[in-house]
Amino acid sequence: MKKSKSKHLKLIMASLLVSALCQSQVHADILPLPQVDDAPAAVKGELYGPEITTCQEMSGGWKASAPDFNEYALRSAKEAAIDFNNIVKDNAPSLKNLIKDQSLDTLIDFNSGSIQPGYVTVVVPGAARAEYYLLKESDLDLNLVDQNQCPQRESSNTSCHVLKEGSSIAQIPKMNEEELEPLLKQVMTARARLRTKMADIVSEVARCSALYSVVSNGVQARGMDYSDYNKTQSAKSFDGKLKCSSYGYETQDYKACKEATTFYDAVFIGRKAVETAQGFQYMDKSMDIQTDMAKNAQTDATAGLKAQKEDIQTKAEMARTRAATETAAVGALWAAMEKIPELEELTKECNAKIERLQIENQLNSFSDYYGQWSKKLALLSDESNDISNLIKGNIDGACRTHVGNTQTASHALIQNSEAKGVIQQALIDAGMNIATMLGTAEILDKQAGRVGDAIKLVEDHEPESLAYTGEDVAVTECQVNPNSENCVSAQYERGVGYHNDGISVSGMQFATSDSTLPTDDTAVRNTDGAGDSTDRGSSVGGIGAPIDPVGKGSGLADDPVAAASVAATGSNGIGAGGGGGGGGASGGASAPANGSARTGGQGANKPYVGSSKKLKYSSGGGLSFSSGSKRRVASKSKAENPFSKLFGKKNGNKNGVLNFRGVASDVGSKNGSIFQMISKRYSAVNKDNRLQEYTKK
Repeated sequence: MKKSKSKHLKLIMASLLVSALCQSQVHADILPLPQVDDAPAAVKGELYGPEITTCQEMSGGWKASAPDFNEYALRSAKEAAIDFNNIVKDNAPSLKNLIKDQSLDTLIDFNSGSIQPGYVTVVVPGAARAEYYLLKESDLDLNLVDQNQCPQRESSNTSCHVLKEGSSIAQIPKMNEEELEPLLKQVMTARARLRTKMADIVSEVARCSALYSVVSNGVQARGMDYSDYNKTQSAKSFDGKLKCSSYGYETQDYKACKEATTFYDAVFIGRKAVETAQGFQYMDKSMDIQTDMAKNAQTDATAGLKAQKEDIQTKAEMARTRAATETAAVGALWAAMEKIPELEELTKECNAKIERLQIENQLNSFSDYYGQWSKKLALLSDESNDISNLIKGNIDGACRTHVGNTQTASHALIQNSEAKGVIQQALIDAGMNIATMLGTAEILDKQAGRVGDAIKLVEDHEPESLAYTGEDVAVTECQVNPNSENCVSAQYERGVGYHNDGISVSGMQFATSDSTLPTDDTAVRNTDGAGDSTDRGSSVGGIGAPIDPVGKGSGLADDPVAAASVAATGSNGIGAGGGGGGGGASGGASAPANGSARTGGQGANKPYVGSSKKLKYSSGGGLSFSSGSKRRVASKSKAENPFSKLFGKKNGNKNGVLNFRGVASDVGSKNGSIFQMISKRYSAVNKDNRLQEYTKK
């Protein structure tokens, strides 16, 4: 029993071995398989990226060495051949008996999908059913068959013969015709799939070669360190407008984009920093300018203009500094943007590198197998079945197809192309800001130049001296020597006095002027002037005698002019203050106190009443002097004519005193002009020979 089991086991093992050998022989006969090792374990610690990771699995790691695609191509081709052989085995297991070492295209016309000429069908009659076999017509002995005895068949276009009774075709190579129909249906699809698979292998090798040609330049061309950039990461600017992303070392534009964000932020942060620093500097500079101006204002008439000029120059320099710093930042940002690679640049790198890889030489073994299979299956249109042209064409166009063409390329080499647009907009804005700063500086320079011209005009100005020299003083003989015979013996001695709001000129006329106008809207001031007596008994000095000095400056070159002040004198005592008027020969005497010698009263014997005041100087558009005192003008809002009361008084003194508050009835009519009044009075006095005429001796 044991021997029987052992015998049966040996038979089973032998049968299985024969079957396996037969299957292997069938596969080898259809498409011979390349001898290649299985795929290595997954590569770890190499360059990361969505596309280059799979490429490194195909060709080994890329960190230390160049890729080798030969084994990948052979393994992939072997898989494709096994797939094709399995289709043939599954659909036509007896095909090998028919074609033996010949190619499959000797049986099948792959252009039409039908059986090639030279084959016949032989029907072997049987008790249950007849069997159909496909044979080569050259192998069939026609004496063994009856020709054209077969029923019509749709699956075969061959001629059909019936085997004669007692005849045998066991020794003739043949295949069961039942296998022919499914074989014809499946083999065409399997052949097309095999051809596509072989082309894909070449294309994948070309694609990975192109990616390696770019990525391998990362360190040298772009300074991409493996440890820093072999990972997924992202970066963005402070304002969030400029964003960068990376999918590992495959992304070749991330490093430059990330550096650009630094310079992008520097433009805006630097701008704010400069503005802040300049704000403090300007405050400090302004304090220095104001200090210098205050120090020099008393001695330098152009101190204010110089301060203004220096302030303008400071602002112009600030504008130029801002423009310069922003220009530097913009230049750095521009340089950083230019470092961001584009597809065109990477494509050029790829073309230069892939030529040195000599990928065609790596695929020599693959090319040999492809050529053999092409002969069996007519895979190539080239009769020579030379695949080298196909490989070369793919490699030569790999960089253009798999790197530069966004429609056909699949990679993560460029992920930050939009960053350049954001940077370019920032450069435009910064350029406009620089132009504005430079334009502002130019305008401020012009303003400073104009202020400088004004300073020069002031410094070059030589004003006329306000002091009077001895040559400028001109006095009459009577002023020099009032007691001279010509002055004392004049027919009419004249003197000038002021009393009771009136000016008296001895021998001529008196005039009154009320200087204490009431402030009440309805009040009427009616003050008569003093009499017009021509008695000069109390007069001091002859005609032309000068008024008593006031003890102040004479207005000559030896002493600056001093202005007289007004002191109260009774009811209407307002002194006719002299001095203060630039260019006068000498200041007039202040009004004497009530009852002075000039008015005939019994007042204190004072040469003057008042005090000296310094001249006032007002800077501005021109030089000017001011002196004296101001008086408030009474508001007469209800009177349509503010001078109505001048002509409304009719009871003025008729003794020859001209009262400017009343109607000058003795001289002119109510409607007469002041010029006519003066002219009329002058003519009357002159007619009486009351005007002193001086004769030159």
